[in-house]
Amino acid sequence: MERVDLNLLSVINRIISDYSDPTQHYLVIANYSFHYDELTNFAPVYFNDESIEEIQLTEDGLSCKFFFHNEKADDRFTIRIPYNQIGRISKCDDTDFIDEDVLFLNEQVMLENLSQMVRFFWD
Repeated sequence: MERVDLNLLSVINRIISDYSDPTQHYLVIANYSFHYDELTNFAPVYFNDESIEEIQLTEDGLSCKFFFHNEKADDRFTIRIPYNQIGRISKCDDTDFIDEDVLFLNEQVMLENLSQMVRFFWD
């Protein structure tokens, strides 16, 4: 098993304990995949009681089941977020994330993905 930052695990446990509280809002910026495909996205993932149905800790990351309510159906999907691909976790008391509190930051992951995004737009 790969070593996992204890601060990161502490923050993830905080998200898990808070996610049923509608006043708690978290953004996790990470590389993630749908189901168990290759990593496909580097983007923010919004965690709160209206977006998340289930979080499971695995040996190498998180498995999160999300849902979106719309007029036609309840769409549900699962993503996998490896611990070593989490770049930033922030918390806010509202959905605007104006006064967010950064709880975890992995500068290496953030810089690697920023440079990939810059190359993508310049190529």
